[in-house]
Amino acid sequence: ALRGAAATGQHRRAVRAARDEVRHARVCRELAGDALGCELRLVPPPLPESPSRSRTEALTALAIDSWRDGCLGEGAAARRAEIAARAATHEPARVALGRIARDEAEHAELAWSVLAHALEVGGAEVRDAVVHELESGAPMSCEGEGDAAIDRRMWARHGRLAADQVALA
Repeated sequence: ALRGAAATGQHRRAVRAARDEVRHARVCRELAGDALGCELRLVPPPLPESPSRSRTEALTALAIDSWRDGCLGEGAAARRAEIAARAATHEPARVALGRIARDEAEHAELAWSVLAHALEVGGAEVRDAVVHELESGAPMSCEGEGDAAIDRRMWARHGRLAADQVALA
């Protein structure tokens, strides 16, 4: 585990990232509600149960989750939001996407530091599990085009990327 100032700094960054995600959801809810002409409500997903794990199992899960969701997922989200912000013509969406792009880039940086920590303190067993994950080449899922009834021009004004743009990002 992290100790002292390093732990406090990582904890603060993680809490800030969680707050960013809540803010992103709220901003997107507002934009979607404005576009639809109604007020939408956020419904948070249920929290998963915390499994009982050994320290090595917990560090391995942390490392792999940080790689998948943080390094790759947040990094890709930052790039997609950056591209979408440049393409958006709806000013509130463009501003929101620019902020989201910066936040997601910070989240990816946090994930890299968490991964480095897990590899450092987890030793060979964690490193081998991460190497196995990398070698497995598990594909990242990309958002699809969605429902055919959606107004794609409205999506484009709000910075929604087409599937080929998502894959390219």
